Amino acid sequence: SGGLEGHVRIHKTDDQTPSSPVSGASFTVYNIGTVASVAGLSSLPVTGTPVAVLTTGEDGYSEFQSFEYGLIYGLRETTVPGGYADPTGGAMVYFGFRTWEMDRDGISFPAGVQDLTDSPVYQFEFTNTLLHYGDLTVSKIVDGTGADPAKAFSFTVTLDDTSVSGTYGDMN
Repeated sequence: SGGLEGHVRIHKTDDQTPSSPVSGASFTVYNIGTVASVAGLSSLPVTGTPVAVLTTGEDGYSEFQSFEYGLIYGLRETTVPGGYADPTGGAMVYFGFRTWEMDRDGISFPAGVQDLTDSPVYQFEFTNTLLHYGDLTVSKIVDGTGADPAKAFSFTVTLDDTSVSGTYGDMN
């Protein structure tokens, strides 16, 4: 490969406010292998050898500059910042950088692999959706003749979103 190294930058933002960077998102980079090693497979591998973990800073950016030309890499968000939904469900993004030997021999990356060779610094853009939580206030008012403020009773809260469940103090 002649010692060439590819350079990738990740930029993570809030999908509702694209100018707002999202920090603390971690992406694991995997070495999937060479073009020859995936030839004949019906689909690209969903994992490989971990190479690096990139975590976005306060500015929403992280970058890595040591990608070998001729290899296929996978990039997956592995830590979603608190308060945000996982935008990809753990999907892998595949990419690689061609070698001059690949160009000479007419070898290209398989379908589904982004060829980043012609980008000095390739920037992946990712967004997260902020989870929205509602507020709930419950008050007990005891009045009237014979009212007993010490009498125990319970509340039933019915939510439209059936994926949320639990008891007071541990609802997710």
